[in-house]
Amino acid sequence: MSLSELEQALHALVEGRVEEAEAMLQRIACAESGIAGGLAWAYLGRLRMLRFDVEGAREALERALHQAPDHFVVRLERGAFFLRLGFYPAAVVELEAALQSAPAGVAREHVYRLLQRAWEQGKGSFVRRAVLPDLRRWLRSLRGTRGGKSACSSSSS
Repeated sequence: MSLSELEQALHALVEGRVEEAEAMLQRIACAESGIAGGLAWAYLGRLRMLRFDVEGAREALERALHQAPDHFVVRLERGAFFLRLGFYPAAVVELEAALQSAPAGVAREHVYRLLQRAWEQGKGSFVRRAVLPDLRRWLRSLRGTRGGKSACSSSSS
């Protein structure tokens, strides 16, 4: 398996073939270790977050970090995850790490804008941090009996 399979999965995702892309990413994540597996887990984390599967996204992003801790995309996806949930200090840490390895150009500018947002939002985040545990419990209750666990989740992180 190679990065070309990952590229095919991302191409399917861009074309709107989400289920196909997710199945391909899941296969890559379960079969590969290192960068290819880490990237597949990172993109699975993004897909799960878009479906409001916060716990599934967290698990996927933890696996991504374990397999490719220094990769720009892994740190970017983790930073975006924490930013969306309002965990601004964690978002800042991840986005600063992403910025260190971000390629020059549009990608670097994107990370910098997200990092600025995390800094700005983090200034008044006391109330959000105090409320988030209840939000997490509520999101878990919504998930209830729906699936969400990965097919190869024999161990986490």
